[in-house]
Amino acid sequence: MSLVIDLSLILAVSATYALVLTRFKQPLIPAYILAGFMLGPSALGLLEPNATLTFFAEMGMALLLFVIGLELNPTTFRSASKRILGITTAQVLVTAAAGYGLGTLLEMDIQESMIIGIVLAFSSTVVVVKILEEKCWMESLHAKLAISIMLVQDILAILALPLVGMEGDIASSLLKTTTLFALAYACGQFLIPRIFAAAKTSGEIIILWGTTILFSFIALATSLGFSPAIGGFLAGIIIAPYSYALEVSMRIRPMRDFFAALFFVSLGVNFVISEALSAPTLIIGMLAIVTLLKPTLIAIGSVISGYAARTSLQTAIPLGQISEFSLIIASIGLASGALGATTASAIILATMLSVIISTIVANKDQHILRYIEPLLRPLQEPAQDPEETTKQTRPRVVLIGCDRTGTHIQSELARKKIPYLVIDYNPEVVAKLSARNVPARFADITDPHLFDTLRLDSASMIISTSPSLDANLHLARAISRATRRADKPTFITTATTADDARILYQHKADYVLLPHALGGAHIALLLESGRLSGAHLNHIRSAHIRSIANG
Repeated sequence: MSLVIDLSLILAVSATYALVLTRFKQPLIPAYILAGFMLGPSALGLLEPNATLTFFAEMGMALLLFVIGLELNPTTFRSASKRILGITTAQVLVTAAAGYGLGTLLEMDIQESMIIGIVLAFSSTVVVVKILEEKCWMESLHAKLAISIMLVQDILAILALPLVGMEGDIASSLLKTTTLFALAYACGQFLIPRIFAAAKTSGEIIILWGTTILFSFIALATSLGFSPAIGGFLAGIIIAPYSYALEVSMRIRPMRDFFAALFFVSLGVNFVISEALSAPTLIIGMLAIVTLLKPTLIAIGSVISGYAARTSLQTAIPLGQISEFSLIIASIGLASGALGATTASAIILATMLSVIISTIVANKDQHILRYIEPLLRPLQEPAQDPEETTKQTRPRVVLIGCDRTGTHIQSELARKKIPYLVIDYNPEVVAKLSARNVPARFADITDPHLFDTLRLDSASMIISTSPSLDANLHLARAISRATRRADKPTFITTATTADDARILYQHKADYVLLPHALGGAHIALLLESGRLSGAHLNHIRSAHIRSIANG
């Protein structure tokens, strides 16, 4: 009966803290940790670390990594560009080295210093996605870059997991690691396809087999001396390439969320604030590395890799915290004895503080951009020389952004042979367009010298497909300043919300695209014309598929 009482206490206190923190737009991870702390021996003393709580925590780790594994389809990983691989690998190595150096400076042993370095190297997917969603940035280039960086970080974190808490000598550890991964590969290649082929007629059997594979690999990993988390990840990664992975992921998420909450609560129960506060230098050092050094490395790496200074900063700003992955690593280190109680408590406190700080900093991003962006601009790839631009045919239409919406506009401009110029702040898009002989330039529309450099004031129409309100307002003001004439360019821009559209109209935009409204209007026109049926629909569908393939 005590288990039921403990669970009811955990859920009640966690829900209360979650309600409070969501009012302040904070993620739920600190709420769970605070709930565990309040219930634990350091506060109310209603919960004690015990075998049952440890089991729930281990299941939480395993389920977290199982779902991450399900979502890390190898094809998704291959989509991460070489630029992102380079940026992230460099950031992880330098941050880990800084963490290791901090531990060494504080006279910790090699293993503890190594764990600190690994812990600080990764950012929280949960926190970053929450920040991006709240600021309506999910469709922006910097959001895609941030998510790609975290994808690579997750892979590197998994590779680092076997380094934490393994027992035995190096040769034995390598043998066990090779055995585990070889068995996972063999199952993924030969056993899993046959299981799902036999179970495909029943969703319930698919979920049952998915859960069976999960717990089988947890058992296999623990029998070889690994954490259950590694078993959970491998189970996810071998199911990920198959079409049933999404169904397994969706069905398992409620259980994942429940056990993950218990994992973070267990960290709070083991959190001893007096231990954490006894290591202020360690906490301050860790916060400096994750909130200052890590975003700086990502921003500089992104600029050097060819992205605009503003994009690079907006990519880096949300990434300045310690990951939930890092808490798993710290928990494994604590359980194996590789990490001391003081260091573990310091990591937990630093994690909570870094999450809060990164959320506050993300909400002040415009102030940061105003002061830091000019410092990064000298590293940015320059726009085309004005002298060379004057030798070219002046474009009648300037298209800003050629990723999704812009692709269709560019194709139509080319078909009608209207002189145009594409401007994009994604160097990969510009490279692809240039390879197709499309007139394209790399530039950031927030660059104050953009109009002078590319002579945009001579265009008759400027179309921006960027969803960023700040960038489009900057462009609207630049058009007003640079075109003091009656025949100023027609300015068509894009907004994600009706409020943003109203603001852009107030700043003299001639027309504002609202993609969701246009989508609804398009379907309404098709319904009115009777083209959403039979041969008409098949024709539209075929044209759409060709358009997607070409884009």
